[in-house]
Amino acid sequence: MLGRVVEKPETLATAIRIGNPARWQQALAALDESGGLITAVTDAQILESWHMLAKVEGGFLWSQPRLRGWPR
Repeated sequence: MLGRVVEKPETLATAIRIGNPARWQQALAALDESGGLITAVTDAQILESWHMLAKVEGGFLWSQPRLRGWPR
């Protein structure tokens, strides 16, 4: 989360590719109430975590075939 509108967001994480959330204030309120954490990560970090998950769990499935850059 960058704290600003992103005009044309590009990410492997298509489920959260939202450049201007409609309920931005509600999301921030939920964050505060839960004591949670929101952070921005790069596509490289997403791919790295997928690789780690596949190694730890012995496999990894997702609903989007042929993601750019995956598998390596």
